[in-house]
Amino acid sequence: MLCVVEQTSLAENNEPIGPAAHDESLCRYPATQLLDKADEYVNSMSYDLARKFCQRALDAERDNIRALETLGFVELQSGDYEHARHVFFSVCNNCSTIALPSQLSLCKS
Repeated sequence: MLCVVEQTSLAENNEPIGPAAHDESLCRYPATQLLDKADEYVNSMSYDLARKFCQRALDAERDNIRALETLGFVELQSGDYEHARHVFFSVCNNCSTIALPSQLSLCKS
């Protein structure tokens, strides 16, 4: 995984502050923890932040079904139906060899 972060400012101890600190710190967590945080943001209807955490999880694990499913839901809730459709179809294409969550079973008909 490659994380490129534009650092905008430093605190006195040379640690990044502001958005750069947040982005850089996301690179240190496994996809499951990033998706747990994405779920928290979905529950609070903070879809832009949930999308960001899903994308970071997908940066770490490109074919992560949970990340794709959550991202699809976020796109639906945000009104981007075409992108949601694209994401859900990519889930269907990636899940031919694994057990499907019940809400994805419609893809396989």
